[in-house]
Amino acid sequence: MRHLFFLNKTNNYERLFYAAVLILCFNLPFISTPFYSFAAENASLEVRLMDVIRIAVEKDAAIKVYESREAVAAAGVLAAGAQFDPSVKASVSRSIDYTPLSEDQKKAYRRSGAPDLTKLKQGAFSYSAGYEKRYRSGISISPSVTVSTGESNDPQNRVPVTSGKVSFALIKPLGRGNGSRVNQAYEKSSMIEFESASFDSLYTVSQTVRGVILAYWNYAYAYKALKIAEDSKVRAEKIYNDTKTLVEGFEVPPAELDQLMANLNQKLAECGKASQNTLQALNSLKAAAGVSNDSSLIAGPPADFFPAGRISGDTLETSALAKTMLEFAMANRKDYAAAKKRLESYQFTIPAAKDALKPQTDLQIAAGYNGRKDDKGAAAILSSLREGVPGVNLSAAVSYSFPIGNKSARAEIIRQQEQLLQAKIKAEEIARQMDIAIDTRVNAVASIINRYKLMIESGRLYSKALENEKEKHQMGVSTLMDVLNLEDRLGQAELALESAVFEYASAITELKFEAGCLGRMGTSECEIRIEDIISLPDVNNIEK
Repeated sequence: MRHLFFLNKTNNYERLFYAAVLILCFNLPFISTPFYSFAAENASLEVRLMDVIRIAVEKDAAIKVYESREAVAAAGVLAAGAQFDPSVKASVSRSIDYTPLSEDQKKAYRRSGAPDLTKLKQGAFSYSAGYEKRYRSGISISPSVTVSTGESNDPQNRVPVTSGKVSFALIKPLGRGNGSRVNQAYEKSSMIEFESASFDSLYTVSQTVRGVILAYWNYAYAYKALKIAEDSKVRAEKIYNDTKTLVEGFEVPPAELDQLMANLNQKLAECGKASQNTLQALNSLKAAAGVSNDSSLIAGPPADFFPAGRISGDTLETSALAKTMLEFAMANRKDYAAAKKRLESYQFTIPAAKDALKPQTDLQIAAGYNGRKDDKGAAAILSSLREGVPGVNLSAAVSYSFPIGNKSARAEIIRQQEQLLQAKIKAEEIARQMDIAIDTRVNAVASIINRYKLMIESGRLYSKALENEKEKHQMGVSTLMDVLNLEDRLGQAELALESAVFEYASAITELKFEAGCLGRMGTSECEIRIEDIISLPDVNNIEK
């Protein structure tokens, strides 16, 4: 070896000098700044992807908020239908009135045989019951029954009288509010909003699942990157220790250790950085899953890793897949379904707003009768409703009102029309972005598949080249720096390969999310299998 030949040419003085340098180097502190070790701090149970998804669906704050909004929308449906619920009214009243008498009235009563009468007392006891109902056609009815019993201390009118009244009233709108389409607008729009809120909740679940899957793959990639950094550090330590042995045997000059120590320090620093990145990825996964920082549910290393063998085995036709995914998304994306559903409500709210431009013209018809029984008590109450009826009471009236200018109705029409325009723009924007996103994700998947095959071959060649370079170095025809350079390139190739796996896993997740086929999402449960996450969509078997 040429280094050995160099040492053989040195004299004893030079040998002593090199020995002193070696002693000094070996006694220097190797590295003084400790770094965070993720593996040492996280020795808990492994974290599984499906468990994290389940936890996220149960605990995510956004899902809870949209569930609450869905409940509010359901309450809106109840409130809208309540305007057509019948109402029953009943009342009981008791009154006593005292009327003072003048001196002339007192004299008149004394002449009639009532010398002690100084005031008139009139008492009344009345009962009433009624029913009101507004129909979706706009017609309102209100039948009612009223019975009252009156008594007096008037000598000329001491017999108690019970009177009964039965009436039926009907109001028919002739202008504003005439027709079921107008009167049901609020009820219909509330039902549509409830259905749209349900779609929003499902889309939020899908977003949460997408986010937690991406966070999990990022955590798995960071963990793999940490392992690669640690393996690279081990290789650097081996080269350092092997060279140190050669230096101790005076086969290699001590200066070789400087660059090896620098390389090893760099590898240690890279391990520290990778460990910190892994911790950040774990915390991001906790945030995506909706758990607290000190939660033990997500604390250990990842248990599931994307099967890299699927990448080299997958093939796809980008145009056919993109077309199928877009068609599926148009039919199944919950945010798009909610946007389209909300457009339907304006079929009812805009005509109702225009109806408010009409004058309020109502036909009011009332019919009934009055009865009488000169007595009091329960029997008199029943008798007063069928005895002493002189005839049928009838009345009819037409009422009219119209606000001059009717600015409120005109403003409401403008508001509804502009909201319709905004809703159309939102639906069209969702469709436009879906088209672009799906095309981007499909091409990303295809690109990664092609690149991954090249990267596998690159890693294999770098590994072979490194072994060759080590042999050349032992033969003295290559420098130690050449070995270190190939060592770094191999580490970069391994890291790039894991990065491609992460990129592919993320691209499939994003593609399925954009197409609305990332499993079946529900607010109470999440029907999703691991196969739904790691496999490409099958254009021939995808559910329509």
